[in-house]
Amino acid sequence: MGGDSGGTFWGALLGFVISGGNPFGAALGASIGNAIDSGLNKQRIGPKTRGQDILLHNVWLEFDCYENGEEGFKIHLSFEIHGYTNQDIVCFCYFTDRQGQPFRGQRQGYQDAKGRLIVGEIFSCPYKSAAYDDFTLFMPYDAFFFGEKRQLLMIGNVAFVKIREEIANYHRAFEITLTR
Repeated sequence: MGGDSGGTFWGALLGFVISGGNPFGAALGASIGNAIDSGLNKQRIGPKTRGQDILLHNVWLEFDCYENGEEGFKIHLSFEIHGYTNQDIVCFCYFTDRQGQPFRGQRQGYQDAKGRLIVGEIFSCPYKSAAYDDFTLFMPYDAFFFGEKRQLLMIGNVAFVKIREEIANYHRAFEITLTR
């Protein structure tokens, strides 16, 4: 799922790179930053347009996975998308503590312009409505910044954006504890 829809098309590099290795541009990066900064106390922020929606149904994690020789975990998502035919959408996950403060990353390809830990992928749905039963994001363990801590308790948040527009933001989609 997802895939390479020409991330370099988006323009300037902001530090956050989609799974395929392509950079997000300034406008899309700003949308992602706004999604992270928006109403962290809200359970879900939804679309403002009738007939368009993305509904997250399920999130599950798979630990100790390998992708391209790196060890990490996979974030599996099940969701429906309606009314975004042939539009580039970014599905991404960002991590916060229980108070809503974003975690810092330590790998440029897995953080936004402000250094916040993030992973995502661009996809385009060719249909008016579709169900994605296993949309997967891979997060390498070495992207997490532990500092002096031996353990991180994090809240995983899932958001969907397109250029200059936040579509849906699911805060507290899952919890994860990592130990080094």
